[in-house]
Formats: sequence, C-alpha cells, structure tokens
Amino acid sequence: MTRVKNKIKKKIKVNYKGRKSCNKLKKQYNIKSLEKRYIDIKKKKRINNIKKNILINLITRIYYGISYNKFYFILKNNYCIFNKNILLLLLLKIIF
Repeated sequence: MTRVKNKIKKKIKVNYKGRKSCNKLKKQYNIKSLEKRYIDIKKKKRINNIKKNILINLITRIYYGISYNKFYFILKNNYCIFNKNILLLLLLKIIF
C-alpha cells in the first residue's frame, strides 16, 4: 500500500476508534456523521432566524405600534438597510 492510503486509514481510525473494525463501515459512519452535522447546523440556523423574526416583530409592535414588515419598509424607503442582527441589537438598546 502507498503512504497516502495509510494516512487516510489513520484519519478514519482516529475519528472512529471504538467502532467496527472494517474500514468501509468506518467511512460510511464518517460520511453519515458529516451529513447529520450539516443538517443540524441548517436546522439551528432556521430556528434562530424564526426566533429573531418573532422577537423583532414583538418589539416593533409594542414600542412603535406597527408590524416588522411595515417597520422594515419604512427603513428601506429612508435608505437605512440593516441586517436582522444589527436591527435586533438597535431595538434592544432602545428598550434597555
């Protein structure tokens, strides 16, 4: 065997030390774990975006009496384009 294959096998062995002895199964476990990690990261981002929208909408309805959509429309017409994170921080600073 060449040295490159040995390096790949060592890399897989380190990631899945206590698992099956077959290298093919280790590769499959490695690929599956990477897929799950990717899916979980996307889920986390999606949930955080929904929470940000809800929080911004709540703050703008309480303090300004308009919805988040109308608030963003007003900002956009006045050439103030903000990121959701920056907008949320500004609104929280105004409140507290």
